[in-house]
Amino acid sequence: MSQMEDIIVKIKSFEDNGTWMGKCASNLQEAFQNSPDFNGFVNRAGEPLTRPLSAQYLAGINYRTCAEYCGFSQLGTIFSFEIFSSGATNYLLPWLALTAQLPFETGENEILANVMSFCYAVGSPMLITYSLATTMLNRHWLRARFQELEGSDRALHPTSKNARVFLQESQQLPLRLSQESGSLASLIILPENDEWWEKLRASVLLTRRGVTLSLVAQILVAVLSWVLTVISVFQSSLGSAAAALALSSGTLWVWLVPVIYGWIVVGTQRTYGTIARALKRDMANVLEGYPSSDHDRLDNTEIIRCDTVTDSSTNAQFPPGHEIELERIHNEARSSRTIVSQPPTNRQASTEQIIEGPQKAFKVAKKRKLMRPLAKPSITDGTMRLEPPSSDFNIPNCLGFSISGDEKQEGPAFNYARIFTWWNMASRVHRALQEADQRLMQRLDLDLKRVPRDQEFGKQNLKGSVLSIARYCGLAHEIQSPNGPALEPKQIKEHPDWNELDSAFYQRIVVAVIQGLFLQWGIIGAAIIIAYLTEVTGLGCRSGAYILYGVVGTLVFFLLFLSSIFSHAAMLRHEKIQIQAGSSDCLYGKRDYDARTLASTGGGGDFRRSKKLALGHQILRVCAVLTRILGRTLAVINAVFIILSTLWELVGFYNNCWCDSTYLSKGMDGWILLFLKPSETAQVATAPWAGSVILSVSVAAISCGVFWLYCRENQA
Repeated sequence: MSQMEDIIVKIKSFEDNGTWMGKCASNLQEAFQNSPDFNGFVNRAGEPLTRPLSAQYLAGINYRTCAEYCGFSQLGTIFSFEIFSSGATNYLLPWLALTAQLPFETGENEILANVMSFCYAVGSPMLITYSLATTMLNRHWLRARFQELEGSDRALHPTSKNARVFLQESQQLPLRLSQESGSLASLIILPENDEWWEKLRASVLLTRRGVTLSLVAQILVAVLSWVLTVISVFQSSLGSAAAALALSSGTLWVWLVPVIYGWIVVGTQRTYGTIARALKRDMANVLEGYPSSDHDRLDNTEIIRCDTVTDSSTNAQFPPGHEIELERIHNEARSSRTIVSQPPTNRQASTEQIIEGPQKAFKVAKKRKLMRPLAKPSITDGTMRLEPPSSDFNIPNCLGFSISGDEKQEGPAFNYARIFTWWNMASRVHRALQEADQRLMQRLDLDLKRVPRDQEFGKQNLKGSVLSIARYCGLAHEIQSPNGPALEPKQIKEHPDWNELDSAFYQRIVVAVIQGLFLQWGIIGAAIIIAYLTEVTGLGCRSGAYILYGVVGTLVFFLLFLSSIFSHAAMLRHEKIQIQAGSSDCLYGKRDYDARTLASTGGGGDFRRSKKLALGHQILRVCAVLTRILGRTLAVINAVFIILSTLWELVGFYNNCWCDSTYLSKGMDGWILLFLKPSETAQVATAPWAGSVILSVSVAAISCGVFWLYCRENQA
């Protein structure tokens, strides 16, 4: 048999009308027979074959020959239902189904928020991992902060433990602290509220998302599908382009397993609105006491904050079957009652009333509003009150979008934007508990005088005015008024100043960023290695698509991360303006500032009409909005792109001369391998493919291990 006949026989052995390579081989066989001078063949290394041609070294064709005989105009896209159905059922559909286990919990009517939660996760695995890592590290940090307070020998150890669990579970909700009606101090000091804290803790733990049969089934289906794909590839088709497609595409989604596992062990609520409902479900006890001395009284002054902030999610219902269990926990009567307690014998005569009603210390933030700042306390009929203002302080939109953005959107996927406000709330609650606990351990009464050891002393002995109890928790301080010494509540702001943030705060951010980079690029990197090092090695459509996906995912994270920083900086300045407005208007009785000036610019978002904002403040507002818009847009595009890219692989869109020749790295000098059997490429593919599988499994296992180590004592 002649050399020409040997080559024709070899080419015919690779003909297959069901695949692009098979049809290309058919066109080449016909062209070779009709043109004895055909010279487009190359060996395995891409070097042109010299005459006399040898079938032994025939491996493929160069890019120019491919474009001439097998280009899009000649073959188009060859769709194979067998390849499509095999790939879709083996790895694409199981992974896509598993995305249903990602944490959403934004609200049943919040379609856009749920879509954005999906796009944030799929469009940027680094972003969802960062949100997970910050949630995890915040829980670990808070547990360490509360460790001393939760000691059995501490005066407030039950309250401290219950408060810590609540704060840990509340990260997916934009909560704020308020001193309205002295509710926060009453929750901490009054022994009548111990049961309220217990029920609150039980509520948030009862509605905590757990391991369900559907979760286990979906994870097992996805993982087993990928494992079976790996086994099949290494046993029968190691080195083939089709096998590389299946292995790299399946590996690309492995990050879902540690992320979903992490959210389960870290802990989220099983549905939206559960924390807000838990805060409203039980009546708390709030002290409304007449001042026992002039020391506590301030005249002609007022505390102003907005009334209780409501949220649409608080009207939602629990899933069927859970009301019975919740009713068991919350079975006390709801009717309001007044308890008149006797004053301590060592204080001036006074009457303290413990009023049962809704707590007002924890509020759900509205999307475009700041809580009114504290000015000076008002004692009306002996009660510290915060009167609802005639008009709320609105934060004007910028370019038609809110400044706070994702920070005030409920849902775990948006936890990345709440790193400042949640830390502020948790730190202030801890400081109040710590201050009260230390004074109780030192046996100090409400006048901060030591009680002798031979007298009974505890929380039950702390009965006095609202302001004195607030001072006992470090929530009020003594000032000099025109009438002499008086007590004034401390300001509780929504956003912490930069100098309040400790080094541990920034360390947690750095660790979370590293964790996000590690998980995203560890998994995507494994898929890139498989696609890049499969012959023909180089940057092609598949490896290029994976790199683009990873780069855009990283860019999405940094844009949204910067947006949260710009937003915090802008909101700090809004809060400063608001406090100045409250001070000039309420404290000194002046009307030189009108908050409605800013609110009037909210309709169209045109901020140029307001001269109250400095140029730097306006720049921060614009940066906060633009980076968030760009980050969101890229997240949506990236999520759609990676799903479409996987579909394009399955329908044969990437089977063409441009992609198979790794044109991105080789250009016109590239080549396409058409005449090699998997057994001939197996040896070269073994090391990179096996290494990539080990890399992806190791990254997923290490991530799961880190999540477990940090969260193993979450409910302790």
